[in-house]
Amino acid sequence: GAGAAVATGMCLFATGTDTGGSIRVPASYCGVVGLKPTFGLVSKHGALPLGFSLDHVGPMAQTVRDAAAALEVMAGYDPLDPTSVRRESYSFMPSSGPALNGVRIVLPQNFYFEKTGSDIRALVLAAAQSAEAAGATFVVGRVPDGDQLNTVAQVTLLSEAASVHEPYLRKRRQDYGADVLALLELGRAVPATHYIQAQRMRKRILGVYLELLKKADCILAPATPIAAPAIGQDEISINGEMEDTRIASTRLCRGVNALGLPSLVIPAGFTAEGLPAGLQLIGRPFGEAQLFSIGAAIEASLNLDRREPSFD
Repeated sequence: GAGAAVATGMCLFATGTDTGGSIRVPASYCGVVGLKPTFGLVSKHGALPLGFSLDHVGPMAQTVRDAAAALEVMAGYDPLDPTSVRRESYSFMPSSGPALNGVRIVLPQNFYFEKTGSDIRALVLAAAQSAEAAGATFVVGRVPDGDQLNTVAQVTLLSEAASVHEPYLRKRRQDYGADVLALLELGRAVPATHYIQAQRMRKRILGVYLELLKKADCILAPATPIAAPAIGQDEISINGEMEDTRIASTRLCRGVNALGLPSLVIPAGFTAEGLPAGLQLIGRPFGEAQLFSIGAAIEASLNLDRREPSFD
């Protein structure tokens, strides 16, 4: 809803919540900008929790600068949110002429481009070439097993969501839909040992990402492996192979929630069918200002036409 509202000009900014991609996936599908900030940078007080350690609140907007302006208002310590982090206040706004000279970017050799639609892959790689032409330097790098990280995130979410809803399941079980109820019951069945092992693996994978980000300013990858599916489409073909639409939609975003790293999604162009494609920039903890600077420079280098959907 928020992504569509921004894309159609109903509003200049919108607030999104992201536990497994729900800011970045709509941003990618709707051709707008969305930021999942560093965990703890923006207060979650007032938002219904789903995964205590995975939930994020962030801005959606039509441009990178608009998203940066929104984050300046949203960010800050909140004593009502126990996960809120105290940080010195500083500006997130990119300079008037953001440049990519001296910027080092990792283009992952694995996972992010492996099961990605050929049209999405081509658009994201073209955006990377545009960034390189504007002065960025790309470095070779491999990320940890993305499927393993997604499993860590999924085990964490199932367990934490079941914990959130435990009192309501006891008192108002009849008010839950069958699909949600099945997932919550699955979460209740996850052994504590699995949850703890997932947290150990989570920390280990985060360490590898942080080492990778010491060599570069950010990681550039597709935001989603597909363009927006049709409403109600349960399966989708990716390069001739069928995949569950929901799993495909969140595959490239979900793991970043477990890492708590900031991720900025910006439009990368349009498919042959005229649907938007998004790229995501994954940065260092509390590196939002740098992500906005890099994102604004790539945005300027692409200089995409703004397309508003038709309501005919």
